[in-house]
Amino acid sequence: QRPYSRGAELRFLTFPAGKRFEGLSNLLELRNLPGVVEIFSNYLPGERIGGIEDDRSRHGFVITAGADRAEARALAQHVEQSLHIAVID
Repeated sequence: QRPYSRGAELRFLTFPAGKRFEGLSNLLELRNLPGVVEIFSNYLPGERIGGIEDDRSRHGFVITAGADRAEARALAQHVEQSLHIAVID
């Protein structure tokens, strides 16, 4: 029997391939939400976004935690849908 029970979610982000990455304009706002453990991009501003070929070429990720799996999943979905990905052609 576990002494406590919590949930977590890892969600991989997809950016528009072929565009030039400029940043995540609301990154700090979303990182400060309770339950957000990490939001990470594998690109620096100015880098061209490639396609996803394997685990190493993923664009980024979000990790969230919650009282249970459903809460962590809902928060991860909210972050993913709210994230402003700034790109240029």
